Amino acid sequence: VMRLLIALLSEAGGCKSIQGAIYDYLAITDSAPCFEWMKDVIDHLRGLSAKGYYSNAVQVSELSAVLPPEFILFRLLQLICEGSSAPLKNQIREQSSNNSATVNILDSCASYVATLSTMNDVVSLFTLNDMLYTIVKLVRGPCKENQEHFVLHSDLLVSLNRVIRMSRPAEAKQSVAWIECFEVL
Repeated sequence: VMRLLIALLSEAGGCKSIQGAIYDYLAITDSAPCFEWMKDVIDHLRGLSAKGYYSNAVQVSELSAVLPPEFILFRLLQLICEGSSAPLKNQIREQSSNNSATVNILDSCASYVATLSTMNDVVSLFTLNDMLYTIVKLVRGPCKENQEHFVLHSDLLVSLNRVIRMSRPAEAKQSVAWIECFEVL
């Protein structure tokens, strides 16, 4: 289902009709199970990172063999937030009253960034770069409510400060992957 949604959303500037249909569906149904699943996936990936699951890969080219298939969730979130779909971006933070529960995906993303910001291997930095790109998509538009949430109600800025001050390990100084990923940040 995620791959199908990604294909449908892969239009420059965002596919507004698909984004609108996603928003409409999430707004009128109890979408809590969907958001709980997303939170669980992000928490699972964060747990794998914290345990050093990705440390077996040394180059970005090896990532496809190392990253779990669930990592595609971030590409889906990026495409859902493409363009200026503020209502859908807000829905990712806070669902409508039709839901049995509110699940804040922004908090899960900020927690994942916090975990990754303490690691200094190439794969974690690549993953961190992808997470930060997802966060940029969540706040751009601008989506002021998501911006305020990240700044006032999460430790995202502390994590970003940690990343900026991060030192490169000696064995990675010549790694093209490390240099490319760090320069993107």
